[in-house]
Amino acid sequence: MSRSILVTGGARGIGRAIVERAARDGFRVGVLDIAVDGGIIRTAISNLPRS
Repeated sequence: MSRSILVTGGARGIGRAIVERAARDGFRVGVLDIAVDGGIIRTAISNLPRS
């Protein structure tokens, strides 16, 4: 069974820490955030483990 999580505010701060931890723990992670620059979200997810 796969586990999924959707994190709002996941581009920085506590949200980003949750995204990183969930990815390390094997969750499929969705990231939502309001960002002026989409590069912040790309940076947040670029180093996550891929399944």
